[in-house]
Amino acid sequence: MPKERIAAPTLVRSDGEFRETNLEIRHKHFNGESHLHWHDYYEFEYIKSGSITYQYNGNSYTLSAGSAYLVTPSDYHNIIAYEAELYNIAFNDAQISRDFLEKIISYNGETIVRLNRQEQRSIEQLLVLLLQEYERDDEFSEYAMHHLLETVLVYFVRALPDQKACKKNHSSAVMQAVSHIHLHFKEKLTLREVAAAIHLTPNYLGEIFKAEMGISFSAYLMQTRLVSARSLLQNGRCTVTQAGLASGFTSPAYFSECFKKEYGYPPYQEAAIAAASPSTADPTKEL
Repeated sequence: MPKERIAAPTLVRSDGEFRETNLEIRHKHFNGESHLHWHDYYEFEYIKSGSITYQYNGNSYTLSAGSAYLVTPSDYHNIIAYEAELYNIAFNDAQISRDFLEKIISYNGETIVRLNRQEQRSIEQLLVLLLQEYERDDEFSEYAMHHLLETVLVYFVRALPDQKACKKNHSSAVMQAVSHIHLHFKEKLTLREVAAAIHLTPNYLGEIFKAEMGISFSAYLMQTRLVSARSLLQNGRCTVTQAGLASGFTSPAYFSECFKKEYGYPPYQEAAIAAASPSTADPTKEL
């Protein structure tokens, strides 16, 4: 049976949600399903007990206690939780240092890990302390939360399967541009706008971006949009038009042209494969 078509994933904005600390942490019990969505911020979630089905960029994973994952603004996701106890941290890039953000953005693999017993004990202690500081909210809390969050992320990054994929060395300006692309690629975006946002001239940003990334700004933006649209089509619940519009393409015809040029076949074929499949998930993907 073909999958039911639903609306394109919705944006969950940080506007009005974050305090001045640029961070929110919640300890919650959840049993149910969230809707397919994406954020304009980062999200870290740790499963203390129970299990979830984590649907992430067109793939599905069964995650049990001791697993954790990181969601960037580029990612579409939703979860189905089965009596799960979760720690959830929402934060923006003002809360972590630039070099650490670079490791997160530049990582090419799936940002999902299974922690060992010692790592679980350590990260749970850190999460409890982080929640306490969040609730304390005194003059020292922001300082403490910044360092606790980065320590949590250290444990997470160390557990990623391919550490070499995290080792990049780009300038602060280029990483600011990449971060801006990942936050805003679903909107109309130009090199001039990004350059203005990080206080550089468009020509200079274009030159250093291509020199360090090995790809032009416009090509990187296009690549980011196409990867996003393809993951939505692989999820199997969006039409071709919905996937293109949700990923920053204003014209369905132009989206189809760019998709075919990149992947060698039109996007409706990707959608047809997903619709005919009983599941977008690989049932063997368990952590």
